[in-house]
Amino acid sequence: MNADWLMRRERRYGGVYHAENGMRGGDRMQEHGYAAVYGPMFDELLERAPKGAGLVIVELGILRGSGLAVLCDAFPSARVIGLDIDPARYRPAQHDLKLHGAFMPNHPEVHEYDELDRDASRRLGEILAGDQIDVFIDDAQHYDAAIIKALEDALPWMRGDFRYCIEDNNTARDSIVNESLMVNGAGFLTVVSPWVRPWRE
Repeated sequence: MNADWLMRRERRYGGVYHAENGMRGGDRMQEHGYAAVYGPMFDELLERAPKGAGLVIVELGILRGSGLAVLCDAFPSARVIGLDIDPARYRPAQHDLKLHGAFMPNHPEVHEYDELDRDASRRLGEILAGDQIDVFIDDAQHYDAAIIKALEDALPWMRGDFRYCIEDNNTARDSIVNESLMVNGAGFLTVVSPWVRPWRE
C-alpha cells in the first residue's frame, strides 16, 4: 500500500481545517507525512491477513472520522474501532463521509472512551470483548502523561506482534521505559512494538 494511495484517500475524506471547533481532521498521511511509515506497516499486516481478516485496528481520537474511513478502506475485513471522549463530533460527519464513498467495504465501531479515566483499561477490555489489538493509533491527547497512560492501559489487550502508533508527539517516547518494547521514532510519530519483532521502516 503506497503512501500516495493513503494520501489520496485522506484527501478524499477531508483533511481540512474545521472552523466550527478549531481542530483539524485528516492531517495524518499527507500533512504530517505519516503515510511513509503506515504504508509499509499496513502492507506487512495485509501480507499475513488478506484484506485485514481477523485484525483489530483501534484509533483513539477520531474527531470527524476521516481516519476511520481510510482504515476501513485499507482493511475491508478488519474490525476497526474508533474511540473518542466525544463521539458526537463524528456522528454528523458520517453522512458527508459516506457521500465521498466511505464505509462501503467496512464500517467502524465507535465507542465513547475517556483515556484519562482510571478504569480506561477495563473499559477497553469490555469493548474488545475477547479480541486483541493488532494496531493501536493514538491521535488523542498529545501530551506525554496522557500518552503513557493510554499505552499502559492498552498493553494488556495488545496481540503479541502489535504496533502501537503515537502521533503528533516527539517527547513521550523518552518516557517509555519497558525492556520488552522496541520504541522507534521519526519526527512526531513513534511506533512501539514488541522487541522480539521490531518494527522496520
